[in-house]
Parts: sequence; C-alpha cells; structure tokens
Amino acid sequence: MQTALKVSPQPRSAPIQVGRFRIKDDHAQNRWLNIPETLIHSSNIATARIADAPRGVDQVVREELRPRVAEIDAGAYPEAALRALGGSGAFGHHLGEAGEGLLAAVDAMGLVGEACLSTAFCVWCQDALAWYLARSEEAGPRRHLAAVASGEALGGTGLSNPMKALAGIEPLALEGRREGNGYRVRGRLPWVSNLGPGHRFAGIFALPDGRRLMGLFEAGGKAVSISANARFVALEGTGTYTVMVRDAFVPDEDIVSGDTAAFVPRIRNGFVLLQTGMGLGLARGVAAMMRQDARGREQARFLPLGPEAIEERAEALRERVA
Repeated sequence: MQTALKVSPQPRSAPIQVGRFRIKDDHAQNRWLNIPETLIHSSNIATARIADAPRGVDQVVREELRPRVAEIDAGAYPEAALRALGGSGAFGHHLGEAGEGLLAAVDAMGLVGEACLSTAFCVWCQDALAWYLARSEEAGPRRHLAAVASGEALGGTGLSNPMKALAGIEPLALEGRREGNGYRVRGRLPWVSNLGPGHRFAGIFALPDGRRLMGLFEAGGKAVSISANARFVALEGTGTYTVMVRDAFVPDEDIVSGDTAAFVPRIRNGFVLLQTGMGLGLARGVAAMMRQDARGREQARFLPLGPEAIEERAEALRERVA
C-alpha cells in the first residue's frame, strides 16, 4: 500500500495554498510536468504537496509503530499510532457495500499485525465499531462514523458478552429501562478493549419486555467507569478494561439498533471475518522473524512448519477471505 503523489494536470506557474501558507515557484515552466521535472523546476510546490500527502499504512507502521513495539508490550497504549493509521485510511476501507473493502481492511490490519499483534487487535476493535455504525439505519449514531473512520475518535466493541449470550453461553450483562428520550442502563462488562477516557463502544442491553437494543456508550465518566483489574499476557497495551455501567443514560440518538435480532446477523460475518487480519499479520511477522534471526533460523529447522510453509498457509487463508 504505497502512497502516490498526485500531480495536478496543469502548469505549475500558479501558487498553491497549503494551510495558511501561499507557496509559489521562481522557475515555473508553464507546461505539464512529471514528478522528476516537478522536483527540478517546481521544487517548492512539489515539496509542499509531498509533505501534505497522507502516509500509507506501511509508512505509519514503519515510522510510528515499530519503534514503539517494546513500549506497547510493556503496557503503553498505542494511541498515536492508531490515530495515524486512521489518517492513512486504515479504518475506512470496509464501510461501503463492496466486499473488496473488507479484504482491504484485512490487509491493512495484517500490515499492522506483522509489527505488533496488540495494535492489530486495537485496529480490529476500531474497525468493528466503524462496521456497526456504517450498517446502522439510524442517523443519530452514524454522526460518529466519520470521526471513527478517520481515527479522530477511538473506541471498541462491547459485543463479546452479547455474542456469547446470543449463542446461549452466558446471560446478557447489561439491562435497561425506558426513561424520557432514552434509556437507563446498568451492568458490568468484564473486558472491553481499545478503551480510554472519552472512547466510545457499542453494547447490547435487554429491556424488561425482552427486547434487546444496541447503543453507544462513552467510557470514562462516573456512569460508565473503566478499571484495569487484571494483568494480561501480551495484552497490556490494548486498552482492555472492566466496564461498570451505573444507570448510564443512552439517548435515542445513540441507539444503533432497536432490533438486534435483525441487526446482529447483518454485522456478524464482517465482525468475524475482519479478525483474520490479526492472524495473517502475526503469521507473516513470525515467518519474517524466523528468517531474520540466526538463532530463529536454526531452531526453525526442528519445527513442523518453517517460514515458507507459514507464508503459504497465510496466503491460502487470504485467498479464502477474498
């Protein structure tokens, strides 16, 4: 995924506006220029355009993520990298109706996972939240979609418990009741990831009449408190918290779906399929490490699968996803 420099098909004699700066060249050629000629004859404008061009996912991974992997493994939440990934378009591939968008989202997550599985997991959480919002038929929650897709707003998926509840594995953890122009909700979610103060997540709650609704919650306030009550193995940098919902008010405009029996089947396939990006990234990252490290290469000889076999299986899985 390389970022291309878009060269406008017009002579470079006219100044351009970049932010509050008006940039012009002293050597305008008054003709169309290719990229090498642009750098020679219109270097001011070309440099400004290159600096203003968004970074690709691979560049963000290289510049923002890889230098901080050890910090993330030690528990640092990769907020800056996630926001930069949003700016690169990583969270917006799958929001249309075309199936190719899901594959592009999986590929972007895979690039992240090659460097850091914890951050790839956060990407999946962000992707899942955007997925719910994009498929909601309600205008209210969709007002958050642009901010989530761009990484301006971060958040997660609170559907671990509801998915298990729908499968009959455990009871639904959140309960609500109608109040005014919304609902009062209470309950406890053991684990929700990609959270921090001000982050949003989706949750499903049951009403006394048996109906189940999906709403948006904002983490970090008194009514929706988050706490880190446990230590994890390789998950410390994922913003994973226990969430206590204490009579939180969810207004009607934050109801993602008033009929989860119909809505969940619409989102389930994408919810699950997107996770393959984490596995693909991990597999490719491990294969690369086995090749790069002398000790790894030596020990890999005794494993059932070497780097070539791992990469072949990863590619076969991607083909199945496609």
